[in-house]
Amino acid sequence: MTQNNNSWRKTYFTLLAGQAISFISSGILQMAIIFYLVAKTNSAIILTAATLIGFLPQACLGPFAGCNQQAFWGVFL
Repeated sequence: MTQNNNSWRKTYFTLLAGQAISFISSGILQMAIIFYLVAKTNSAIILTAATLIGFLPQACLGPFAGCNQQAFWGVFL
């Protein structure tokens, strides 16, 4: 019983750590692209457009994608 109890925790925290690393590295990459575009163009409009294009889809689609993923995987759990 104890080994089964620890098994799901190990899997859960492994997935949680992977998602955290992925989320952080994605944000770092988006910021690097934004800084690169601003350094090349020296334009505030490019800064605004690149920021919106980079982060707005995550902010708008993230909650819906999370709900759909939970509903889909809830069938299997």
